[in-house]
Amino acid sequence: MLNCVAFRPFQVLEFPWAFGGDPDARLKLWIVARNLPDAEILLVFKAASTTKRWDNEPLLLEGAVEYKGAELDGFKKFDGRTIVEPVLYNIPYSHLRSCYLNTKIELVDEMPVDFLDRILAAVNNHPEWNKQKKKTVLQRIGISV
Repeated sequence: MLNCVAFRPFQVLEFPWAFGGDPDARLKLWIVARNLPDAEILLVFKAASTTKRWDNEPLLLEGAVEYKGAELDGFKKFDGRTIVEPVLYNIPYSHLRSCYLNTKIELVDEMPVDFLDRILAAVNNHPEWNKQKKKTVLQRIGISV
């Protein structure tokens, strides 16, 4: 059985997820933000390699973490340019266990040591979020404000 309690912040996981409107679940890279064992939920950020949204609206990069080129050398599965927006997704342990039973979950890597500082800056600089939204996100990932 998969030990979901063992997942730590900033580990990178790959597992399928179906977003609203998508008929099929697709493999995505996720970054653990916080593990909530009592609620049996993993709070995660999604890593995006499709960057068209940020290319079309560069101001949004102020509210995101961008890694490009050599910054991710040696990291499995990350290719070229990756953007992480500090939007939190609640992933139930039951989903992770189901993925495990179907051999569709992998612990891929851990984020670089600067990720915490960069994600905190992304939250605080997010151009679309008001002060309360920023405070809520920081509290959800376990940062006292």
